[in-house]
Amino acid sequence: MNKSFLSRFRPTAVALLVASVLGIAACGENIFDVKWVNPKVQTVLLYSLTRPDLNVPSGYDFVNREPVEIQEAGATGFWDLLVDMRDGQLVFIPPRALGIASDVMVLPMPGMSFDEVLEAPEDSTLYIRDQPIPAEVGTTYILRTHEGQSDFGIPCVFWGKFETTEVHPAAETVVFIYDVSPLCDDRGLVPTG
Repeated sequence: MNKSFLSRFRPTAVALLVASVLGIAACGENIFDVKWVNPKVQTVLLYSLTRPDLNVPSGYDFVNREPVEIQEAGATGFWDLLVDMRDGQLVFIPPRALGIASDVMVLPMPGMSFDEVLEAPEDSTLYIRDQPIPAEVGTTYILRTHEGQSDFGIPCVFWGKFETTEVHPAAETVVFIYDVSPLCDDRGLVPTG
């Protein structure tokens, strides 16, 4: 194709794009207005890093909503928490507790159920970043994730919550339910619609 052929259609393509965006805006829709309308509560089973089994998930990536197999404690990558056994107790380990640079922060909310935790506090001094956190049945935790990408490809962190539903020290496993907001750096912890 030659340049003159393409240049004849360029103004038409631009006009169609502008008309589409204006048409959507005229209907009252903002294409950049992302909403969290449906809860996506999921259940996760993680294994302690101290178990001798290979190829079982010890960590979790809350941004991409997937378990992560971590072969050694210092493993870097995209994960927010891993499960480990410390002094006979199962604990959640944020990356900074292993010397890994990360945005992850966790705030235990003992005595509050998953449904009662509605918003993440702004005071960052309340959160744990570099210490093991006991995995306790019935405790809900607020989590700020590692940096990921929004629906528009913008780097940001996300806020979520999880509640430990089962802790099995003999089997070295932890089960929790969780949900994470799809809204970039939004501290609200329940769907908006």
